[in-house]
Amino acid sequence: TAPAEPHVRRSAAVIAAVITAAGVAVTATLSGPLLDALSVTGSSSRIAAGVAIVLVSLRDLLVAPLSPNPSLPGALAGLVPIAFPAMLTPALVLLSVAAAHERGVWVALAALAPSIVVAAATISIGRPGPDWARPLLAVGAGGIGVLVVLDGVYAI
Repeated sequence: TAPAEPHVRRSAAVIAAVITAAGVAVTATLSGPLLDALSVTGSSSRIAAGVAIVLVSLRDLLVAPLSPNPSLPGALAGLVPIAFPAMLTPALVLLSVAAAHERGVWVALAALAPSIVVAAATISIGRPGPDWARPLLAVGAGGIGVLVVLDGVYAI
């Protein structure tokens, strides 16, 4: 597929960032009632978030990256494959739930906002980084996932 025009990529990245931030805000706000309804403890939610981060990191290590080009026209351009599944991953949703449950909604949003901004900025550029960057970021994220799992386990 031919690369999308820069203005199309930028607007799609902004739309994707807004959708992702809204998804994170909603899940973070509903974290308490959601975990209560499912009878899940905060430590168990951290373990689930950590496992999801490790799995997404493994996918990023082993599977070719998604196209940074929008596949839908117009206002929906940021939806697929940018907001879903590239930015608003199950790992991010679970992490927003766990973080909001432990530290509060605003802390969770403040902690996750930089990742949303960096992802949107990277997508808006529309070209891959150096060959070493993707595996390095995946391994780093996987390490963070392991630490999140261990934090949840030690809290039990």
